[in-house]
Amino acid sequence: MTQACYFNTDVLSDGWQPPSLDEINGELPSGPRLLTSGAFIEGFTPPDYLVDSILQRRFIYSMTGRTGEGKTSVCLRLAAHVAEGLALNGCAVSVGRVLYLAGENPDDIRMRWIALIERMGLDENAVDVDFIDGRFSLSEIPDHIIAAASEKHYSLVVVDTSAAFSESADENDNVKQGEHARTLRGLIDRLPGGPTILTCCHPPKNASDDNLQPRGGGAFIAEFDGNLTCRRTETATEVHWQGKFRGPDFAPMHFLLEGVTTARLKDSCGNQVWTVFAKPASEQDKEEISRALKSDATQIMAVIRDEPGISLADIARRMGWHNKQMLPDKSKAQKRIRTLEKKKLVERDDDVLELTEKGKSWLAKQSKKKEATPKGGPDLTLVKS
Repeated sequence: MTQACYFNTDVLSDGWQPPSLDEINGELPSGPRLLTSGAFIEGFTPPDYLVDSILQRRFIYSMTGRTGEGKTSVCLRLAAHVAEGLALNGCAVSVGRVLYLAGENPDDIRMRWIALIERMGLDENAVDVDFIDGRFSLSEIPDHIIAAASEKHYSLVVVDTSAAFSESADENDNVKQGEHARTLRGLIDRLPGGPTILTCCHPPKNASDDNLQPRGGGAFIAEFDGNLTCRRTETATEVHWQGKFRGPDFAPMHFLLEGVTTARLKDSCGNQVWTVFAKPASEQDKEEISRALKSDATQIMAVIRDEPGISLADIARRMGWHNKQMLPDKSKAQKRIRTLEKKKLVERDDDVLELTEKGKSWLAKQSKKKEATPKGGPDLTLVKS
């Protein structure tokens, strides 16, 4: 039985009266309450997970990632898994309806969604995902949207992106962004179902991997229950957390971003257009990509050793890399070279690429391993990305 607190009314003035026992023991209808330890504990609500041990219902999270790192593709994948109740990277996912606020670029999201549901074999008319295409003020959601949403119960709401729905002209305005964050959290109660809110956010400009915090200062992130991060690694796109997360730690989740086109994805002239979708990466996927990247590095470094001053276009030709216009994929070659430079295996002397001493040693070791590999051993094949 909970115990009441007693006040000495002799020291009270201005006619104020102490609260009743019912008020003290937590029977007020709403508002802050003075509770005993027992009454406070009685208010405990067990966590209700949308994604087991990661995302909770009635919690709000940011999904922070640099442009092109995959946050939209990952959020669309998550939306499909929630709608179908499909496990994700080994984590159980509760089935429920999803609302996706496509504010930043609805046409791009349409293309990604078309590709994703075709690859997953989902019926576009039956999958339980609703979209809102276009921007509006979250503090003044149009009545027709509220009316339509009131007939459904949502488990997940994705806001893509925070900036698209912010009423502040400056993403770094601490006060305004704090107000924006509270408005985002308010969606939990404004939309039926007590959904999880997942908000795509941009990090500060030129953010490094250890600074993937959403723009908006401390007041913004203070209103969130966790900051998920989305970043490209050598082998996959990794989703983890950084800075703040209310809940147990969890192993990073990995996705492959694949370029794809379908019969429905054509431009106004009837030409095929490409988009990207996210696919959960298995351990085997990551191992195969890692082997392929090592093979790429070995071959590129051998070309640089044998042909000093070779251009990026010629490296791409040697590797058999071509873009959609069937021209040498210099961008892919540049990406691989930058990775080698970060590892101090390759350096530039003016515009000429050269192996470092570390690079020469590494390449010699790989050559010896290849010579020692028996016939029929593992083949380091290339991955086209």
